[in-house]
Amino acid sequence: MKVPLRLLMAALLAFPAAAGSIPPGRTLEAERVRRIVEAVAATVEREYVDPEVAARADVSLRTSLAAGRYASSLAGNDLAALLTRDLQAVSRDKHLTVPVPADGSAPAPPAKAEPDRERATTGRRANFGIRRVAILAGNVGYLDVRSFFRASESREAIGAAMRFLRNADALVVDLRENGGGAPDGVALLSSAFFDTPGLELFDIVSRTGTVVQAYRPERPLLADADGRHPDFLLTSRRTFSAGEGFAFLLQERGRARGRRRGDGGRGESRARVPRRRRLLGRRAERESPNRADGP
Repeated sequence: MKVPLRLLMAALLAFPAAAGSIPPGRTLEAERVRRIVEAVAATVEREYVDPEVAARADVSLRTSLAAGRYASSLAGNDLAALLTRDLQAVSRDKHLTVPVPADGSAPAPPAKAEPDRERATTGRRANFGIRRVAILAGNVGYLDVRSFFRASESREAIGAAMRFLRNADALVVDLRENGGGAPDGVALLSSAFFDTPGLELFDIVSRTGTVVQAYRPERPLLADADGRHPDFLLTSRRTFSAGEGFAFLLQERGRARGRRRGDGGRGESRARVPRRRRLLGRRAERESPNRADGP
């Protein structure tokens, strides 16, 4: 079974030209509010990856505009926040945001690629997403993954972490602070959890349904990758984007069980787990170097 991971082709939206150079704190006139809302609605309807969701979002914004939800007393940054909340309520997609420049200037064109040297420094200081690796009591491996860098950047760090953990009887992957990242980084780490050559991990598809990129396990990340030992996932409300995708992939394929930290720091099971596995998951939360007390 394929696990489609949709490419968010227009997920990050800036204020359209209608916003002009209005400072974020200045009150917007009713006509300017109308033009901004209609431009955002039209952009989402035209470009967002899921046409059905895009149509619903378009209707929702225009209906709210007609009902007076976007009052002319709103400042630019307040309107942006309100539009973002409304778009995410319809789409359930936190990628979909409407930012406004802090200085009120018109939106800048897309930034050029980060210089290689600066990107390499950023990756090195973050250890390419691998924050902590440990062996806990009971020979339970622990892997704290904060982000997914590109496979070409993170291969050495991920490979070293998985080689360190290869003799563990079970493994806990901590994604509670994972903010996402590159899909090929997800595929790279996934390669350590599947021992079936050529397994279809996930596809990225365009708005039209065309497969843009298909991902398979990479070899040789680990020559003796074990697709059988028990694995567990720790997630939270901060787990986002590629972090969510990695967790879904392993659970959908039966390779891991998930536990999510709920309100008030309460451990909340997201699946029915045998008693021994529940104990392993709780032990990992209790002993993890990255223990979290909040959601």
